[in-house]
Amino acid sequence: MKDSVQIKLGLQGFIKYWKDTADQDISGQYMESIAPTILYWENVLAAMDHPLPPAPTQLSEPFWPSSRFSIAAALHEDNVHLFEENITDYAYVGPASSRPAETFRPGAHIRLGHYVLLRPSEDCTDPVWMGRVISEPNLAHVGPHPRSIEIVYYVPVLGPRNKKTLDDRYKEWDTAKSFKWTRLKDYAPARQSLDCVVASWARQKNASDDNVVIPARQIMFAKDNLDRCARGEHMSGGDQFEDGAPPDGL
Repeated sequence: MKDSVQIKLGLQGFIKYWKDTADQDISGQYMESIAPTILYWENVLAAMDHPLPPAPTQLSEPFWPSSRFSIAAALHEDNVHLFEENITDYAYVGPASSRPAETFRPGAHIRLGHYVLLRPSEDCTDPVWMGRVISEPNLAHVGPHPRSIEIVYYVPVLGPRNKKTLDDRYKEWDTAKSFKWTRLKDYAPARQSLDCVVASWARQKNASDDNVVIPARQIMFAKDNLDRCARGEHMSGGDQFEDGAPPDGL
């Protein structure tokens, strides 16, 4: 490619500028909005270091040429750049009522500082777990702690006048108005698989970190993922999520 060195330097400069700007935004909202752009251009940089694959004479799909997809294989080097997790969904055209749910991709959607909802371990009766991410996601499939994040746990708030048990409160997590969660301060952080996360969102600016209300959109998104997971267990090729690892003593 002509002037490829200058092109790479220019892209690296833009990526550094976006990341530096995100580091200065304590709310995390800028990173959440710019992350797909950063990931896209990082993938472009990675692809520029690989020779173009030979183009077959036949199309891999009814309309789109195979080059639209074939570059993905080059980005699986060392199982770190997971291209499929970083691309966005195809644009939807049709009635709003039929719009499919957004695909949840841990590599693109989970960030340090985000809150997450997780699918509980198989022997746990809680409908969902909540935590906050305190490490950068590890996207590697090999090595220490593959495909995981470190989190601190949150539990439903039990007010001084609330006579319900914690189990009762968990059952209301998706229906009770202004349902709040608080950090489990006496419990050690733990590692959980990225594949048991069913929703992720950034903390709002100036929002309390100890009385967290899950946005309604994230509740619906998590419930949809949990439902698809339950259905996928009973069919081949269905959506797959892992169970959360049972935390000791929680």
